[in-house]
Amino acid sequence: MRRLSNRLFGYGPKTLMRIHRFQHALHLARAGLPLSDAAATAGYADQAHFNRESKRLTGQTPATLTRVA
Repeated sequence: MRRLSNRLFGYGPKTLMRIHRFQHALHLARAGLPLSDAAATAGYADQAHFNRESKRLTGQTPATLTRVA
């Protein structure tokens, strides 16, 4: 599974799951859900967890990313 994921996406399945969860939370936040609710719905432990993941993946906070769109 890992080799196939690396070949298709350039990273492993765990990273793919993290990116998908982040995109889901960001979509919910852009649709008007408060950041804390978007984080919980997407499966983050809390809003701080969502913030840390956002900074790791994009270098920006979710609040900044929702204002951009």
